[in-house]
Amino acid sequence: MVASTPPPGAKAPRVLLAAAVVCFIAGLPIGSAFLAPSPSLARSRCDVSSASAVHPSPLAPRRHRASTLQLSISGGGASLPSEEEIAQQKREAYEALSSFHETASAAQSSSKQMKYLMEGLDAVGSGDEEAAKPECWTCQEGAVAYSVPMDPAAGLKRGIVSKPYQSFVQIELGGGRRGSRGLRLVESMQFEGASVPFARSIQLGTNVDVDAVDGSYSLDDRIAVGDAPPLPLLPQSLVGGVDASSVQFVVEHTLAISETERSRCFLLYGDESARSGDDVLDDEHEDDDTANERETNYRLLGVILAEESKSMPKEEQPTGEEEDEDYAADFISQMIESPSKSPSSPLDLLAVENKSEDDKMDRLMESIGKHNERVIDSATGGSAAKMQRHPVGMFGLTAGVFIGDTFVREPFTLSSRLSPQKGFGKKSDASAKAEAGEDDRFATWHIGVQKVALQFEWDYSESVSQSYTYGKVMGTPTSLSSMANIKSSGIVVVNEARRTKKREERRVVWDMDGSYVAALVGSSYVRAPRYLSFSQSRGYSADAYLTELLVFLEDNSRSSGPLGGGMGDDATPDCYCSRSSRLYSANDGSLMQGSTAFFSMKHPPVEGEEQ
Repeated sequence: MVASTPPPGAKAPRVLLAAAVVCFIAGLPIGSAFLAPSPSLARSRCDVSSASAVHPSPLAPRRHRASTLQLSISGGGASLPSEEEIAQQKREAYEALSSFHETASAAQSSSKQMKYLMEGLDAVGSGDEEAAKPECWTCQEGAVAYSVPMDPAAGLKRGIVSKPYQSFVQIELGGGRRGSRGLRLVESMQFEGASVPFARSIQLGTNVDVDAVDGSYSLDDRIAVGDAPPLPLLPQSLVGGVDASSVQFVVEHTLAISETERSRCFLLYGDESARSGDDVLDDEHEDDDTANERETNYRLLGVILAEESKSMPKEEQPTGEEEDEDYAADFISQMIESPSKSPSSPLDLLAVENKSEDDKMDRLMESIGKHNERVIDSATGGSAAKMQRHPVGMFGLTAGVFIGDTFVREPFTLSSRLSPQKGFGKKSDASAKAEAGEDDRFATWHIGVQKVALQFEWDYSESVSQSYTYGKVMGTPTSLSSMANIKSSGIVVVNEARRTKKREERRVVWDMDGSYVAALVGSSYVRAPRYLSFSQSRGYSADAYLTELLVFLEDNSRSSGPLGGGMGDDATPDCYCSRSSRLYSANDGSLMQGSTAFFSMKHPPVEGEEQ
């Protein structure tokens, strides 16, 4: 009688199962030393490690995606990205926006239309199954709108709380206000008690900055001369005491706080260059060149802060989910308790009918991964770290130095890649599109990563200062064309941070450098110029304008005092900070640089502490 030959791969499953039994009995993660991770687990671990390297923060792993482009930047940032790198930037920026901010809608086909995304890009995504999208973003407590008076000493007026609202977001193609092509962000806001939602559509070009790691973004929208009739940029229900029709320019910063939360800031600017009716009639005789050289002035009218969370669709859990989670435990228990047999393959012990051998192994590996997660959670006390907003106050803000990395994105036009046209021949299609302004400008930027330290100083009276110190850089460095991006000094003009105050009344406002207003409201810090002046005919190099939003966070798994417990070099920081900033050119008002950063607080050494 001829002995049956074991099937190919039979030896490997025996070793795997034996190792799994030993780990299960010892209460250790199964396969920590013997089993090769499944493709899904291996991909997740690789993504998390790369995200931590690029974005070294507790927030980075939550998106499980990092820009590999940022890891392969050539120093100096002088050379333009290749077409492949530009395509990768576009894909990652779109995926970050869509996966985190986009909400479920009946028009799900719009996402499928993004397969080409941008010119020269054939597909979007890696082919993985899309995660469930939220039904909407909900601002349950309402947004707070603060009016900015003309007197710098008045700071910000008492805020006005809006009614709760829901926000529905879609990323679509074309159909902008001016019929332009490319991507646009479409958002509908439904306020409580309102019968008709407010809808806005924003073209996504060089005006948008996107962090491809966590989906944080910033953008601006303005009413152009050709918009007739002009529609309000934001609803009156949101802007509070500011007249929505007077808002001509809006800067938005949106930071991802966790998997289900985001913080938003809207800076509202009114056009101060508007003139009387007689002047407008005289302007009809001006030629186009004179109109283009006209100076545009904006004044900061208001600041809006909103905290939104995802409203996920309610789904009934499948009845067999718990059975699938304990599949590995049941299988190994069956191996231990059942009498020994001599099957042709150990996988025959898997009592799953109508399943192939590959399906059985995939199911076993998936359940092993879940078992490993339960073991790790039990070893760490079962409380996973989660970031939450942290109202630092003036004392917590100046308790140490924030150290981290900033990720710089500097837009450029695709026309700069083209060589100048010589002779009288017919211009190429790319050159014609560039001159007509039809080239796609979404996510076309130079990228850089730079070490940076942020420090706030306060004399416990009125004087305050904010400074940035920059270190090593890879790629495009942070622009120093604005002193506000280096150091600013000012005084405290409003200090109403007592907890006895109502939510809309609590604020600390600074007058910075006589030209910027800064406000610390709860866990958010906002800084913006009071006036913006854009003129292409300006003969001197004016200071660029900086807008920024900072959100302070803490790890809710830590139990620390008001200032935290980490004081040593090896201690876990008790305070973190996410930052979004935009730098505007004083000539044409275009976005010079956009950046996002993540910091952790480093406390100064305590006198007498052991080194």
